[in-house]
Amino acid sequence: MSQEVITPSMPETTPTKTKASKRIVVLVVTALALLTGAGYATLQHRSSNQTETVSTATRKIATNVSVNSEGFSPATLTIKRGQSVIWENTDDQPHQIASDPYPQADGLPGLTADGPILTNETYAFTFDKVGTFTYYDHLNPEKFHGTIVVK
Repeated sequence: MSQEVITPSMPETTPTKTKASKRIVVLVVTALALLTGAGYATLQHRSSNQTETVSTATRKIATNVSVNSEGFSPATLTIKRGQSVIWENTDDQPHQIASDPYPQADGLPGLTADGPILTNETYAFTFDKVGTFTYYDHLNPEKFHGTIVVK
């Protein structure tokens, strides 16, 4: 007599169902993040001859500040809590956004850029706290100063 060994089989997971499930989860999480504003946490963006990657939704709640040889324009800006400010370097010299006080740059954690912003590059920050925040150009601390008022 021959014996037959029966082993329980595991149900197979089809790759299509797994990929579809993952896509649905990613879509739901992304939608929730956008609806709750979590998608607008502090962000940094740099572009140098690259496709602009700041989303249209971010642009709608963002205000631009130009950085040029004269300083920040506008030098004082009033925005609503949750809005982003995008600094764009329109100068031929590099600039680096840094939170006051100089030289610690730690008045508003996260506001200080990791490095210089080169010509035609941008740096963005979302202001989640109400208050008055001053900043400067770390590469030109004597000359370049700005203020963001968040209401």
